[in-house]
Amino acid sequence: MLILACKGLKTLEHEVIPNPASIHTIDLTANSLKVGSEFKQFPNLVNLVIDNNEFCFLDDFPTLPNLETFSANKNQFNSLSNFLSFAKKKFPKLKNLSLVGNPICPYFEGGKAYENYKSTVVSNFLELETLDGFQVAKIGMKINIESKKDTKPKKVEKEEDTKMQESVHNFKKENKGYKIKDADKEGDEQLDEDDEEGDAEANERRLLSVIEYNEKYMNKPQRNMKLRSEGNRFVKNDQL
Repeated sequence: MLILACKGLKTLEHEVIPNPASIHTIDLTANSLKVGSEFKQFPNLVNLVIDNNEFCFLDDFPTLPNLETFSANKNQFNSLSNFLSFAKKKFPKLKNLSLVGNPICPYFEGGKAYENYKSTVVSNFLELETLDGFQVAKIGMKINIESKKDTKPKKVEKEEDTKMQESVHNFKKENKGYKIKDADKEGDEQLDEDDEEGDAEANERRLLSVIEYNEKYMNKPQRNMKLRSEGNRFVKNDQL
């Protein structure tokens, strides 16, 4: 880490910095710097803080492929389109950006002006996590995740329907004294409760909820005795 804050620096040319390629974080707050090309000697920067300086453009900044945090509050950046155009190319891994106090950031105006600014910046940096010190809400991503979570794949639904039909067929085959109700007309309340339970248990209860007993499907009981008794055919006439 290199901290050169509040030194009144106008350039970094006269600063002796040993092994600049190993530096990941630089804090240059409250100086008078305005030339971005001086950061070429720090190719592995991850965090760069240049708050309260005199930078106006990013066109002379080097490409910093590992930069994740760029804090440039209270500078002179005055073209949002120009800033975003260069920032996307030069800071491809940017996650944290702060531009409060620059002409391009209507932070203190608030309202619609700041919302438009925020929307424009976020749409250009899809990996952005914080902007001007506030967490970036990934609303669109949240909706997509919930939608995928609540919707079953068609293949899974088809397999469940097939298993349900097989279960009903087997039950009818093994239990001739029962028939299947019209599930659309009867047992709706029970079916609604089943939907809130686990799939396996719900399917089993749904099957049972649409089955009713019907006597006409049952085999009639066989009589064990004949209508006319023949027990006396073994008795002789003189014994009657």
